[in-house]
Order: sequence, then C-alpha cells, then structure tokens
Amino acid sequence: MTNHAPVTGLLTNPQSGQIAGARAESPTGPVEIRAPLTVGCDGRHATTTDAAHFQRIEHGAPIDVLWLRLSRRPDDPETALGNLNFGRMIVMINRKDYFQCGYIIRKGSLETHIKPAGLEAFRHDLATLVSFLGVPGPDGKSRADEIQAAVLRILLPRLPAETAVDFFVTSAPFSRP
Repeated sequence: MTNHAPVTGLLTNPQSGQIAGARAESPTGPVEIRAPLTVGCDGRHATTTDAAHFQRIEHGAPIDVLWLRLSRRPDDPETALGNLNFGRMIVMINRKDYFQCGYIIRKGSLETHIKPAGLEAFRHDLATLVSFLGVPGPDGKSRADEIQAAVLRILLPRLPAETAVDFFVTSAPFSRP
C-alpha cells in the first residue's frame, strides 16, 4: 500500500490485457506499482473505475455529504460528535488535531441551495448546528471562518486544487478519509 500517491491510471499486461497494477503520482514523482491484485478505493469519481472501463452503479441515495476538515482546540469535546438539529446533520470525527466533518445535505442541494446562499450562510448554518464552531479562538477567528478556502473551491471551481484539498463532495453511502 502506498500513501500520498494518487492513482493516474492502470497498468495492463500486454499479452492478456488484464490489469497488472497502477500508475501513481508520488511526492517524489511518477511511479508504477505492479501487483497481482489491484483494488481501487478512490471513491465516487474513481480514476480506477474509469481506467478499468467499469460501469458505475448509481444507488440513488437521497443525500450528498460535504466533507471538510476543521481544526480542534484543547477545550473541544473528545468524543466523535453527531449533530442533528434545524433539519441539518453533521458528523465530526476527532482526529486528534482536527475534526473530519461530514455535513449531510439533501441530494442536489449544493447547487440549488448552498451555492446560491453563499459562504456566510454556510458558515452560519454550521455554527448554528454546532455552536462551538462559531466561538472565536485566541486568534479572534472561529472554526466557521476556516471554511472559506474549502467552500470557495465549491463556489468557484476554477481555483487551483491545492486551495482546498481537504474538501470534497461524495454521495452516500460512499465516503473518503
């Protein structure tokens, strides 16, 4: 297994046409990883699915999940949190120095409600749902303020990918770490 090396394509055996591994972009440059078994676990918009010419199966889940990463502060709760209120839901997983957050929304509402309402409304919704996200820290900023770069990638998709690498949208029941 190789971390921090996004798959860019699959390797095939020229004689049999079978998949024989993957091409990836590692921190030190392109690599080829040969393997008798190649498992693609790269999510909803999987490079491996496309490269293997597999047909996607839509499960018709009625929700989307906006995944984002928010910093933790020493006085934050230790346990993983699930918050359901005001017709919204967020799951927050404690990863020691940050929270991995899954904000559950009605399918398609990113385009129809969240983007049109804008960044301030999104921040307000999260701070209303999880009150400690709206509390300013020593720097005077709240965790809701951290959302700017992440949401800008969704609101303005022409920004470079490195602007918001910790934010992505997936469709339940799929998830990404």
